[in-house]
Amino acid sequence: MTSLIKRLAKTSAYNIVGVVIGGLLALLTNIIIARYLGKEILGMYAFAFTFVSFFAIIANLGIDNIVTRESSKYPKKISLYVTNALILKTMLAMIVMLICGIIILFLNYPSNMKLGIFFAIFSIVLSAYVQTFNGIFQIRLETIYSALGNIASKILFLLLICFVIFIKGGFIMIIIAALSSLFLNIILLYSPVIKRIKFTKFNSKIIRYLLLESWPIALSSVFAMIFYRIDVLMLQVFKTSSEIGLYSVAYSFGEAFTWIGGAYIAAIYPVLSNFYKNNRPALNKIYYLSFKYIIVFTAPFSLVSTVFSKQIITFFYGNQFADSAFAFAILMWAAIFIFLGYLINAMLEVSMNQKKVAAIYFVTAVFNILINLYAIPRYSYIGAAWTSLISYAFAVLAGLLFLRKIVTFRLSVLFRIIITLIVALILLLLIKNLFLSLIIMCIIYIVLLFVLRIINDEDFILLKTVLETKGKDQEKSFIN
Repeated sequence: MTSLIKRLAKTSAYNIVGVVIGGLLALLTNIIIARYLGKEILGMYAFAFTFVSFFAIIANLGIDNIVTRESSKYPKKISLYVTNALILKTMLAMIVMLICGIIILFLNYPSNMKLGIFFAIFSIVLSAYVQTFNGIFQIRLETIYSALGNIASKILFLLLICFVIFIKGGFIMIIIAALSSLFLNIILLYSPVIKRIKFTKFNSKIIRYLLLESWPIALSSVFAMIFYRIDVLMLQVFKTSSEIGLYSVAYSFGEAFTWIGGAYIAAIYPVLSNFYKNNRPALNKIYYLSFKYIIVFTAPFSLVSTVFSKQIITFFYGNQFADSAFAFAILMWAAIFIFLGYLINAMLEVSMNQKKVAAIYFVTAVFNILINLYAIPRYSYIGAAWTSLISYAFAVLAGLLFLRKIVTFRLSVLFRIIITLIVALILLLLIKNLFLSLIIMCIIYIVLLFVLRIINDEDFILLKTVLETKGKDQEKSFIN
């Protein structure tokens, strides 16, 4: 148990550090791209990848989740599952890329936007391989390779963007730069992958099993993508590319924020799967601590973003994107629910409740579309932001209702966290200076976490377990 906690802590740390550094590099790159392209062209760039992302879901089909779940339970079968997952995803990607390309030919979009989407289509197969390779390291709790690959690809993307700007290239060249960074990630991950995986032959039984088990997750992903990004497609229908540009800037900070959540959940997913089978008390503890840490460490960022939204947006993106500030403040609160949603969905999936996840996403997707049909024509991207926040909160509440039969949760800690956040908000409102208020708020917030025992002996015991380095702890693990 101690050895597993150590390995879990290390893999989570590698994953989160990799995503934080990669996320900051991506955020910096997005800021540079936004300032260079301006609202309208940025909107076209964002639309191209959003459009393609709906087709990418079919290529991935939730297969990686099943591979992670089954390989965590039966480590000796990892090569069999990974090989057939790659075969299946390659076939699906080729079919989807062809269908997407044909559809684009018949859509009434500007020629440069069509060309951008055609290039962006190649991200479907590249992303599919990256996700599967990263899944291997998550199963083995060796996410340092994923972290290094992610950071290297983001550095290359940043350098290529600087080159594109230097030669005054267009948004098509920026899309090609993004594809190049994905290709580098695959190259870097391939070498350690082949040292850990012995590729096997095509196995129709495994392919059939992956399809049967993954379809509820795939369906969930489709519904999730609808309520995550259907607003961008609807903005293209009802409004203009400029408004998509403003919305994408508002979304960019929150999206970078949720990458950290996705990295953390991906790191603990194999352990959740193992504990559901072998150690329910440990599963309950990891769920409780994860839920608490998500709120404790993310809510302060949302508070700061709410009070100082305009200063933050104009400082990073310039005055041309000042109108994004209000939507940015709304979406930073939505980011908390996205983060919690990752945890809840993971818990439902490892407990073999994929169909419940699909049901939640279906209802939420329908709910999201109906509200957006009213909100976007009248309130544009501000309406889309409010709709996103409401939809994410609804999905989390629905997931919590299903989880009641699987794990327990101490609600008292939530009330103490809310009290701490109220005090932090008052401080931010009273002190108008951004940097001074941040310093004072952080000090008071940390003190209250200890005074109200939100951070307590249980957390220190976990930290001590992680930091201790005893040789005997390295001798056993559920993963060889």
